[in-house]
Formats: sequence, C-alpha cells, structure tokens
Amino acid sequence: MDSFDDLTDSEPIEGPLDRQAGSYNYSVAANGSGSPLFFPLANPDNGGDTWLSTEDADASMTFTGFGSEVRAVGGRFFATDLDGFLSGTDLIFIAEDSEDNIVERMLSSQSTDAFFGVLFDNPILSLRIVAVNEPMGDPFFATANDLVLAEAPVVAPVPEPSTLLLVAVPLLLLAARRQRRDA
Repeated sequence: MDSFDDLTDSEPIEGPLDRQAGSYNYSVAANGSGSPLFFPLANPDNGGDTWLSTEDADASMTFTGFGSEVRAVGGRFFATDLDGFLSGTDLIFIAEDSEDNIVERMLSSQSTDAFFGVLFDNPILSLRIVAVNEPMGDPFFATANDLVLAEAPVVAPVPEPSTLLLVAVPLLLLAARRQRRDA
C-alpha cells in the first residue's frame, strides 16, 4: 500500500511521481490543461495522514506503469475543496487493462474511509480519477490515499455437482462391494 505519508504538505510537487505500493512500482501524473503539480494534503482529522491531490482542479490523476503482474488496483479516492477538506462532489474512476477492457464508475457520496477497487483478468494499464467540477462553481481536486496494487488472487475452481457425482458414485460402489466381501 502507498499511503503518501512520506510527502510533506508544505509545497506543491512536480509530477509525474515515481512511487511504490508494497513491492510494485508505479507512476502517477497530474494531467490536464493546467499545472502538472501535486499538492500533498494533511488529513484535517488526522495530521499524520497525508493525501495526494492535484494542484489544478481541472487535472485528472493518472496512475500507470504497474507491471505485467498487477491485476488489481484500489484505494481511497475522493475530491477535496480548496481548503483540503472532503468536498462531497462526485469523482470519476476509470481503469483500463491491456485488452482494452475499461471499468468506469461515478463515485458519489464519498468518504475518506471508503475503499474502491477493481480486479481484471489481464494486466492493468492505467487508473484515472477526475473530480467533477461545475462551470463557475467552486473548484474541487482529485485526491487519493492508500493506493493498493495486487496480483490476481488464486481461486480454486468449484466443481460442478455432476462432476462430484461422477467421482462419488464409483467410490460408493467400491465401498459397498468391499463391505459385502468383508461380511
């Protein structure tokens, strides 16, 4: 997990940033018509917790370079206002894998504690989050915390009931035959 707590909240940081979440490396960039800068924010409820936010309200935050083994990505994604507080505005979450499969979700009624993630069958190419800003409204900024990257979980297949019957019936017949011989 990358908590961004190693960043200070005093000065904007020029992106893209090369980061690490557990044993996985990745890059994050602020993309938009304005500044490619990030602004680390101290969580107003927990000063030891730092969030990563875009410096420009029109910028999206794009995570890339995960490596071919990463199939799952998630974290705490939300929008903040000019003062660094949770804004309550919607956030667009877009993830894409190497086979052009795309998951796009509108994250509404966010919380700084809510976790959202996706799992793909193929390597993940990118994750992008964008704060929804109204023209002429207050600016809101895409913000992330606790980014998690993972390989696909290994799930054992569950046998079909007919397969279980094909295995169970001969075993029952052998047991019945052995019991008759012993009798």
